[in-house]
Amino acid sequence: MDSLERLGSPPRGFRLRLNEISWICHSTLGRGRSSHFRNTPPYDTMPEFATAFSGLQADRKLTHQELVRAVRFMIAAEYEAIQLYTQLADSTDNGLARAVLREISDEEREHAGEFYRLLQELSPDEESFYEEGRHETQEKIDRLKAQ
Repeated sequence: MDSLERLGSPPRGFRLRLNEISWICHSTLGRGRSSHFRNTPPYDTMPEFATAFSGLQADRKLTHQELVRAVRFMIAAEYEAIQLYTQLADSTDNGLARAVLREISDEEREHAGEFYRLLQELSPDEESFYEEGRHETQEKIDRLKAQ
């Protein structure tokens, strides 16, 4: 039985990446990545949260389109961080940890807003897609409220 099996299932709705948790726990405990974990799926590698820079040459700058994609990626990363910090805050009884995690989560929302504003400048047509989505959702809201 591996260490994750001994820990049991995570709380309902708690979706942290088990690979990351396992790696953090084993590194923190000074065990490093033992040969047992190196060759046992799903622990064979840390999950790679793809970057906007993967596959790019180090000897050149980003093109405009690559920069736009990188900013979109950073927005997604901020939302992932918000989810992670909120899940952790909701999963502990430690008041200090809850307060700190919620504050950090709010800061990530600010970062998402900053990246979104940058995206508006870099890709002005982006807003038209968001506006169309808002409009479609508003129509659905109005129909439901009218019933």
